[in-house]
Amino acid sequence: MKKFFLYIFISIILAGIFSPVFNVQADGANPSEPCRFNQGDNGNNPTTATNYPCEQYVLLSPFSTSLVNVDTAGPNALEKYLNLMIKIIIGLSAVLAMVMIFMGGIEYMTSEVISNKEHGKERIRNALFGLLLALGSYVLLNTINPDLLKTSLNIEGVTITIEDEVELAPTEIGFSSSPPSGVVNTCTAGVVSIGTSGGNFIVCNTIGGNLQAMIRDAWAQSPQIKISGFGLRTREGQIQRRRATCGVPVTNFTVYEKPADQCDPPTARPGNSRHESGLAVDLKCDGIFLPRTNPTSNPCFVWLRTNAERYGFYNLASEPWHWSIDGK
Repeated sequence: MKKFFLYIFISIILAGIFSPVFNVQADGANPSEPCRFNQGDNGNNPTTATNYPCEQYVLLSPFSTSLVNVDTAGPNALEKYLNLMIKIIIGLSAVLAMVMIFMGGIEYMTSEVISNKEHGKERIRNALFGLLLALGSYVLLNTINPDLLKTSLNIEGVTITIEDEVELAPTEIGFSSSPPSGVVNTCTAGVVSIGTSGGNFIVCNTIGGNLQAMIRDAWAQSPQIKISGFGLRTREGQIQRRRATCGVPVTNFTVYEKPADQCDPPTARPGNSRHESGLAVDLKCDGIFLPRTNPTSNPCFVWLRTNAERYGFYNLASEPWHWSIDGK
């Protein structure tokens, strides 16, 4: 019977403590309703809404003056909400600790049984320990660094630059004049020198036959289509180009890491050019590199655009003179 009255008394106490939370007072504005904007307003800024404040998480009754409404439509809304909940949870911990202390005191005073008295004392000790743990953790973290209590979810914007490792100006620097032996970069079939109507090309053995046939057929098509050019550029040749085009002082960064478009003229980093595997060629027409400006007026480019794919060569759109196995 005593326990029955004890539970009724505790329920009354709890109802008195939490009754303000369920007390809803109506007013002219409802901050939780959706924002409404005038015609022409893009709706990105909730403060321009005709019914502002709106779309906010609203406490039915604030626990303290430091707890305010959370603008769920504004920036970092989740972060603000979680920071608010930390304070609310600590406040609830204090309230629950007081309730447990009160219950332990009632149990200790209303029971004559030794075991029940000990149980009441243990409940009070546990409540005090929990309260000390919650408040102590907050005070300790706030003393070390107040930012530790902030659930910051700000993710800074990251700019991703996709660098197309291309050479934007034709040049003869760095091309190999004789084929090296063995595997060259990604060319596992070996590099060979092939003779064509337009001179010798140093290329990967896998494309040598097709390149030879393409240039032979081009020269046979018309006296105006005199295609020549270069193929393999060794890694040393690529490094040489980078040293010459990527600025001074020459360092490991300027040679190996500096973005291609920061060199003058832009030059691919070592290991990123199809030329280093002998899988690309830079072509000339009648001794002059195919032009960037109005390439369709050049008879060699027109012929290549129409026929090169039959031989397995594709053009890099930004470089009319550059033809490779995959257009890169």
